[in-house]
Amino acid sequence: LADLPTVEKVSQSHSPLQEFIRTVVVSGRTASQYPVYLKRIDHAYLGITGQSLALGRNFSAAEIQQGASVALVNTAFAQGLERDGGVLGTALSRGDGDTYTVVGVVDDLAYPGTAADSPRIYLPASEAGSNFIIKFHPGQRMSREQLVAFIATVNPCLGVFLYDDLDRQRSDILLPRRITATATLVVALVVMLVSAMGLYGMVSYTTRLARAEIGTRRAFGAQPRHIVLMLMNDNLAAVACGCIASAAVALLVLPRVHPWFGAHEFAVRWVDAAAALGALGLLAAIACYLSARPLLQQSPASALREAER
Repeated sequence: LADLPTVEKVSQSHSPLQEFIRTVVVSGRTASQYPVYLKRIDHAYLGITGQSLALGRNFSAAEIQQGASVALVNTAFAQGLERDGGVLGTALSRGDGDTYTVVGVVDDLAYPGTAADSPRIYLPASEAGSNFIIKFHPGQRMSREQLVAFIATVNPCLGVFLYDDLDRQRSDILLPRRITATATLVVALVVMLVSAMGLYGMVSYTTRLARAEIGTRRAFGAQPRHIVLMLMNDNLAAVACGCIASAAVALLVLPRVHPWFGAHEFAVRWVDAAAALGALGLLAAIACYLSARPLLQQSPASALREAER
């Protein structure tokens, strides 16, 4: 495969988009246990994925052929090992009794649906494996029929079980998340619209009740911005109480529904909460301004006459 004119690189490894295996390794230095994500690769894998070495070296072709007990770790995992006394040369063992020596540290890489800073370990792939990654030269491709025909010339007993494009695999992986993100955005917009209508109704009602006070303040020379600030102080307190009540309900409900979802799928960051609160505060401020605007355009005498009706 590597000798074909259309092929740039070939790696006898699992697809970069294939899920990592969850496992636990034990450090030979401190006997500390580390939950990590494992993938088996060969010496050409990093060149195809574009990952660079931050420390140490890559696997060699000889180590892949010999099945050497060496390992690569990503930067996120290396930080944990560094706290325990070092990275390169650390012996890591699995439950099957095999021990691997860390020879290099690779940069973190974000895979679709996973965080870039997840701890990962890469072990040598077996030459008996049947998984290959083929990187073509720019503008070059090979159809499944062409690949099958080429393999038949090498060994008629071999076949192709799956031949797929990584771009299409990535699209398939991201499709459910894109649908979820779109549905979430639509629901969020609907919720924001309903919230805006509710806030405007509440603020408009309280503004009507305060007509006499607003007219009196304007008669004594209060500026429009002072009136708007007064309404905001009166109404944002109610909004703050609603936010506190919502947060309390969320803290009670989230621990019960969180086990139904993956930790990564259902993660809520403080930035998300801050953005939601900021948007709600902005809606409340706009509602106060729109409610006060008709009264501010009236003369103080007109506002007082309407308040007496």
